[in-house]
Order: sequence, then structure tokens, then C-alpha cells
Amino acid sequence: MKLVFDNFIFALKVTLNWCRYFGIFIPDELTGRRQKLLVRAYSVFMFMLFIGFFIITQIILFILVWGDLSLMTDVGLVLGTNLALSAKIAVFFFKREELASILKKNDDTLRFETREEGKKIISEYPFDTKRSPAYEIIMIHQNKLTSDEEVIVAKRIREYVIEHQAILDCISELQNHFSPALLGQLLTSVVIICVTAYQLAVEKSSDMMRQFTMASFLFGMSTEMFMFGYQGGHLSHDSMEVATAAYSCPWYTFPTSLKRSLLVIMIRAQQPALLTAGGFTTLSLETFVTIMKASYSFFTVLQEATD
Repeated sequence: MKLVFDNFIFALKVTLNWCRYFGIFIPDELTGRRQKLLVRAYSVFMFMLFIGFFIITQIILFILVWGDLSLMTDVGLVLGTNLALSAKIAVFFFKREELASILKKNDDTLRFETREEGKKIISEYPFDTKRSPAYEIIMIHQNKLTSDEEVIVAKRIREYVIEHQAILDCISELQNHFSPALLGQLLTSVVIICVTAYQLAVEKSSDMMRQFTMASFLFGMSTEMFMFGYQGGHLSHDSMEVATAAYSCPWYTFPTSLKRSLLVIMIRAQQPALLTAGGFTTLSLETFVTIMKASYSFFTVLQEATD
């Protein structure tokens, strides 16, 4: 088993190695039954050491302080946050092989890219989707394509269609694995944002540490929801830009067969790639705004009930 997990993307490499050492995600291909059992036992031990025992303690404490709204809020915020985190860790634990397969396929695609256009796109990431891959996919000519050029363009279009479909399949797999956990995270965030805002605005405790803790929970959950929404919205936007990129190429120099191929690509790209939370709502900046509005509405109701 390798001591360091390698990945083409440096940020992902650092994240995966941290997850590996803490037992959250160990993506090596394990062959022996004993080795697999030891790895799973290590994962369970690390989970219980850093999160599991803490959750159990918080549940017991929540029961003991039942009836005291202030203490229940303090305990519930921490408990809810750790339960949402546990749901995401469970995905890495039970979907270990599937996620490792997704990582390997994408890492191999980036590492073994041999085309100059592909290397340029990878080196310039994040790239301008309005320019790429339109001008890398085809050869720009103002005149009609020759028969040899038609063969080259047709081959390149086929390669990019295959890669585009592979990306869509990867998104679909991630959606299937993480959608329930994201729903739990979304619901937990709504409750925490609402409760912390209520605590800060209504109770107005003189304890500065308590106010700082509530503000930290409010900021942390809002930021996490914004990151999910931003990445989901960015994914949807870029998937729609495929149609724009296809239309931006000099399609008017193509023969009828290649024009039809581009038309099929554009029609498929009209269906954006989406990440959803349990299939109930898509992850986007619009969803983030909706969550903040819902939290504010709940906060208003609590405030009026208190008054």
C-alpha cells in the first residue's frame, strides 16, 4: 500500500492524503481479505476517535439538558454539524471502490493526454469556456474543408464527444453517491442558520464567547452552502457552454454530415449537468439564495413567536 496517494490535481492530492491518514477515504486497490478488514477497522477506529464518541457524548448531553432551550441549542448545533459530516464520511466509507474508480479514470485522462490542444486546456485551467474547446476541437478555415481535413475534424469531434459523455457519466455517478448526504447537509444548514440568527438577534447574550460561537456557526454554514451552490451552478453553466462552443466554430465550412454531428452535440448540451440534494433541489446560487430566504423566514417566525 502506497504511503502517499498521488493525483494530477495538487489540491485534490492534498485533500485525498488528509482523508487517507484520518481513515476517511483509503482509495488503494486492496486484494487480500485481511488487508481490507484491517483498513475498514482502521477507518472505523479513526471515525470513532475523532467523531463517533463525540456524537455519542453530544446525544447523551442533549438528553440531559432537555427542556433548557439555550443549552439544547448549543448542543444541537454541534450535534447537527457532526451528523451532517458523518453522512458525507459514510459515502466515502461505503462507496470506497466506486469513488476510487472515478478518481482513477479522471486522473488517467489528465495524465495521459497527448494532444497539444488537450495539454493547453489542462495547463490553462480554469479556462475561458467561451474560447475552449471550440477553437481546439477543429481547424479554423474560412474555405471549404478538403477531404483529408474532413477526416481529421470528424475524428476530433468523435474524440470530444466520447470525452464529454465520460464527464457526464462521472457527474451522474457523483450525483448518485452524494445526493442523499447533500440533502442532509442542506437541511442541517437551514436549521443551524435559522437558530444561530435567532440566538444572535433575540437572546443577545452578554457572553462574548457564546456570541462568537453562534456567529462562527452562522458564517460557516452559510459559506459551506455558498460553496456547494457556486460549484453546482458553475458546473451547470459550463455544461451549457458546450453548445455555445460548438456553434462558435466555423461550422459553415463543414459538410452536411459534420454539421449534423454538431447539431446533435448542441441539442444534447441543452440539458445541463446538475447536482441535486436528494433529487429535491439543484445545487446552484439560486438554491443558496432560496436557502437564505427560507432561513430568514423561519427566523422571523421564531422572533414573532417570542415577542
